[in-house]
Amino acid sequence: MRYKYRPEDFVVRERLREGILQPEGKFQVFLLEKKGKETFEVLERLQRWWKIPSRSLGIAGIKDKYGHTFQYISVPRTIKKLPSHDGFRLEFVGYSEKPIDSGCLAANDFSLVIREVSFEEKNKVMKRLESLQSLGMPNYFDDQRFGSYEERRWVGKLLFLGQMEEVLRSFMRTHAPEGIRKDLLSSWGKWKVCLDLCEGKRWCVGVRVFSFLAQEGHEKGFRHAVGLLDHRYLLLVANAYLSFLFNRSLSLRLQGGEGIFLPMKGGEVFFPGERKTIPTEGWVVAYDVPEVDGFTEEVLREEGISLSDLKIRGIYGATLHAKRRSLWVYPEVKDYEWREDEFFPGFWKFSLSLSLPPGSYATLVLKYLCF
Repeated sequence: MRYKYRPEDFVVRERLREGILQPEGKFQVFLLEKKGKETFEVLERLQRWWKIPSRSLGIAGIKDKYGHTFQYISVPRTIKKLPSHDGFRLEFVGYSEKPIDSGCLAANDFSLVIREVSFEEKNKVMKRLESLQSLGMPNYFDDQRFGSYEERRWVGKLLFLGQMEEVLRSFMRTHAPEGIRKDLLSSWGKWKVCLDLCEGKRWCVGVRVFSFLAQEGHEKGFRHAVGLLDHRYLLLVANAYLSFLFNRSLSLRLQGGEGIFLPMKGGEVFFPGERKTIPTEGWVVAYDVPEVDGFTEEVLREEGISLSDLKIRGIYGATLHAKRRSLWVYPEVKDYEWREDEFFPGFWKFSLSLSLPPGSYATLVLKYLCF
């Protein structure tokens, strides 16, 4: 079995809460449609096109690169001209009084396709679907949240522990223009050379960072250099690590009895075969969490990190806080059907429409149905 075979096999549409869109307001709201593009990649292009700071773009969430996605963004009313670009499209839908953020979402609606299902596997898929409908599922974060897990390391953990040179090096490995990545890393420490490479590619972020490091006396100023990166990136990698801690804690809480372990970046998570008696909500912990359960304490000991470490220090404006999160969710299955698979003769495809609360992952549903 396989999923996300084509972008059209994974379609997600944000659904805003009533009252968010208005006939007038301080911000314009656009529906961003994209295929094969990361949300941040598109936002960076829009920033450059409109010549506005990153904080002027409001979004409710990060949408999967490997799918056909529809999400809302907000910009100040001063914006007039719309860009035209392969891979994404903007449609004006109205105004809002405040920037779009995660609190604006009512749900995410998904249209999903699982392909290359054998006749023998159809029964398993249906039993798993019935289980999801009747029992629900653990509200784990899925791999889209964990793009910053590289070389078996969490960039967010490096950030929390103050290993800023490694954070900066990791950013260059993953975000610098492909044509200069190897040269940047091989020239590491020769900041003028790195600056010239970035100027040659007209890469504004790299120019900003290496202009600072190339100044006399700033050669080791990695904390300040990291602070010159888009703070959304810093919060993204920080929250990725906090999400991993949440997953590990929830997995420990649910273990015992029948169930399966599903693969995940950074380690497996347990998916029980029955509804466990657990609290409705838990904490995605940070330094200011008001309470810590025993499962989280065990995970922190395993990681060799303390609660007081879970804070971004010395970078103005890059702040995060502990958040409440549902430990269990119930997918709202709207429709499903079986058909012969047009791409894999002799196999079946399973089409499924469902809704999930904001912050929950349809890919976790697909993993469970296919595993």
